[in-house]
Amino acid sequence: MKFIIYLFILTFTIHFNVYAQGIGADVDDIMLDTSTLSEEDELRYRALIHSIRCPVCQGQSIGESDADLSRDLRNVVYNMIKEEKSDDEIIAFLTDRYGNFVTFEPPFNSETFILWILPWVVLIFFIVYFIRYNRKNRLRK
Repeated sequence: MKFIIYLFILTFTIHFNVYAQGIGADVDDIMLDTSTLSEEDELRYRALIHSIRCPVCQGQSIGESDADLSRDLRNVVYNMIKEEKSDDEIIAFLTDRYGNFVTFEPPFNSETFILWILPWVVLIFFIVYFIRYNRKNRLRK
């Protein structure tokens, strides 16, 4: 019975992987025509769409995602660049609307304090535990 379950999981995993590769969008296929932008603005546009997280896909940037919301957000970024908004203004607009989640690097503030501090606390805890455990074992020997 375990063999059948493992076989089912393996088959599902392979099928899903092949399916996901088939529907993956090429970045050049989903980006806007940026020929109306200057070279500097096009570089800004590409950098911004790859630094903003897709609210739908969660693991992809809006430049990599083929979701409808990502297309809309790419249009928003494009239009704001054409309106000569700064990168900070564009990021501020998107974070006001979607929260800090849309940035891959959330700011250090009271809302994200635990996100930035907890990994260090856990690391220090395990280092202290490891040192104490090794000392205890040395004393026993």
